[in-house]
Amino acid sequence: GFSREFAVKFSFILSIPAILGANILKIPELISTPVPSSDIFAYALGMVTAALAGIAAMKLLILISRKANFRFFSVYCAIVGLVAVIFG
Repeated sequence: GFSREFAVKFSFILSIPAILGANILKIPELISTPVPSSDIFAYALGMVTAALAGIAAMKLLILISRKANFRFFSVYCAIVGLVAVIFG
């Protein structure tokens, strides 16, 4: 009974505990093998790029949920998933 936009936002909110949990589990590995100081810029740039791509993906998904159904998005996800399984 929820609107599409609310369902999309809620699904992203539900992902936060899983993402935080995965990061917390990686803390011991990070402590045991620290990042070399020469690589800090590359890691920071990667984090910013990933954050911007994630925000853009969320905005796009919300836009799609407002204006259309998820048929095209589901086809896209299936193709990307298949490519990831084949080449991953």
